[in-house]
Amino acid sequence: MGMNIEVWSASRRDAELKRRALALHRDARNLIREGVADVLGVKPDDFPQIDAMATLIQAVVNGLSVTEYLEGEDAKARDAYNTFLYLLRLGIKAMPNTPTSSR
Repeated sequence: MGMNIEVWSASRRDAELKRRALALHRDARNLIREGVADVLGVKPDDFPQIDAMATLIQAVVNGLSVTEYLEGEDAKARDAYNTFLYLLRLGIKAMPNTPTSSR
């Protein structure tokens, strides 16, 4: 995670580095998107909220990584991550027009 922070900081001054970091960031979000679709058993294009969900998951995971890097074990990042997964599952079930909303 420390390397990510360095890259993000340096990319503010280097347009090419920012472009490359953005490409990596988007690739990661696409992997999350595909993973969510796979877990839900849907085609990504058939689940309208999938892009927003992938962005949220990526933001939370990045944020928890930064928190754990800065605060260490005291941050209870693993507990926060497990809580996030629990809330995510509840949210998916509660969302209308999702394959799991009727379960």
